[in-house]
Amino acid sequence: MHFYDNSQNAVEWEWYFGNGFNSTTQNDSAYYTSFGFYDVTLWVKNSDGVADSVTKEVMVY
Repeated sequence: MHFYDNSQNAVEWEWYFGNGFNSTTQNDSAYYTSFGFYDVTLWVKNSDGVADSVTKEVMVY
């Protein structure tokens, strides 16, 4: 499954895919070996040090 960051002016990224893996790239992919629901979180920070995050539930089937 592919994930894309659409935030503006971010310089740092942290993805938490809900499957035990994470990433620090702007856009990434995650693999899921089991059907189910997973919470995916993207945390970003801009050059002023302001951080924000969003969590979405994804369904793998």
